[in-house]
Amino acid sequence: MDAAQQAVLIQRELASTAPGSARPGLAGALIRLSATLSKGGAAHQALIAAREAVALYRALAAADPAAFRSELAASLNSLGNRLTALGRSARGPFGSGSELTVPSLRTPTLRSATVKVTIVNGPVLALLAAQKAISSRCLT
Repeated sequence: MDAAQQAVLIQRELASTAPGSARPGLAGALIRLSATLSKGGAAHQALIAAREAVALYRALAAADPAAFRSELAASLNSLGNRLTALGRSARGPFGSGSELTVPSLRTPTLRSATVKVTIVNGPVLALLAAQKAISSRCLT
């Protein structure tokens, strides 16, 4: 067993006793395991680890967006890399051709904004497009 696998096992044990405080550590360990597995040629196992990390970060970001939105974006990027390595594209509610709505951004110059973007090349690029659209609204 390598260090990345051992780290996931330790984080799982911690998460079973203190789920609230250990979930971010488990999600991070899964992302690192996914990268390690991918580099070692275990693409399917890397995909499984990346999907679990995304699920954890989605839940964490839903509860505390300010603290975990960037980690969610990074985990989605990792998931996209794993899918690409397997010759697959993102499917489902955030697959190519679907729309993503980013609601209720508040800034000092903008009370709120909802931006809808069409996903062309996966969820991470859509998130970047949404952020760019929101930024341009803030500047006008």
